[in-house]
Amino acid sequence: MISFHSSVSLKKIVHNLSTSFQNIHHFYKEQIDYCSTQVKARLNGHVRKKRIHYYHKSSYSLPNLSVCPVYECDVSSHEDSMQNADLVIFESHPPDKTNIPTNQSWLLYHIESPQNFPFTDSKDRINFTATYTIDSTIVTPYYKYVTFADVELKDSSKRIKLLEDYSVGKTKLVAWFVSNCAGISPRLKYAKELQKYIQVDIYGMCGDLSCSRGYSKCFNLLKTDYKFYLSFENSICQDYISEKFFENALKNTVIPVVMGASKQEVVRSAPPNSFIHVDDFNSAKELADYLHYLDRNKTAYNEYFKWYNHGFFDFNTFTDCRLCMLAHEIDNFEYPYWYKDLGQWRQDQCRNRKLPIIV
Repeated sequence: MISFHSSVSLKKIVHNLSTSFQNIHHFYKEQIDYCSTQVKARLNGHVRKKRIHYYHKSSYSLPNLSVCPVYECDVSSHEDSMQNADLVIFESHPPDKTNIPTNQSWLLYHIESPQNFPFTDSKDRINFTATYTIDSTIVTPYYKYVTFADVELKDSSKRIKLLEDYSVGKTKLVAWFVSNCAGISPRLKYAKELQKYIQVDIYGMCGDLSCSRGYSKCFNLLKTDYKFYLSFENSICQDYISEKFFENALKNTVIPVVMGASKQEVVRSAPPNSFIHVDDFNSAKELADYLHYLDRNKTAYNEYFKWYNHGFFDFNTFTDCRLCMLAHEIDNFEYPYWYKDLGQWRQDQCRNRKLPIIV
């Protein structure tokens, strides 16, 4: 639940910072450039650097803001700097602090799902959020798809002149790397049902196969041997798309089969026609039948890789640049802005979600 009074300046800056962007280029040009121009115009050369305190960061991991359009912010993680900060960034639970300076704002910066990391004790303390959800103050997805047409691409290696046959040499069908066998998501039950109708090799604590996940040999195994990867999240929550989708599947030229965020939510971040979603099927058997069809039809299979000719995915969403701009904009807010119950807001993202049909 968000509580605030009507404020034109507040709504405008929050809109510019959190609007769903189609790709990184549009975000950078329309949000970073536009917002920074407005901020710089208001600063008009009379700059008081804003102080940003990163509560859970070590000093060696603090961001370098010199590359940002608006960079007039001092960043620190030293405990003594918190009291004088304009904006405090939390990556975990904030402290039980009552003597918060009047002009200080707090922001939650987190990319884990509410089911994995709930916030239950942050009422009336968090002013802004930077998370993967589209209704955050600042949207920070794991990755974002970028088209070649929307960027000045200098790295020609990212372009593919001819569409390859990505089925060549792949003799196995479905793989899954998974170590968390619990959780609210029905993903393990779905995978076991799917195994009745198609080869599904499960690596890790929840399966019979082993591979040191995260090492290049495991990802190379995906790339050379498998056609599909189960990108099954451990949480069924709004907009939650973790590195499994991008790092495990797309980066290794296998088609991700998705469970977690809804199909519409995945479309916002993913390359076009790059994934298969379990919600499109009435049972695990129906999904297996479709995967068998793609296995037999290399033309249909390769349709899922056409996006390689048109773009790539990038992890840089310029979050720290936006945090600096937000710090400068807070003074222009007519009224205070805060999350009445941050824990409730986050938990609502996982309530009443559509569950996949298994049988």
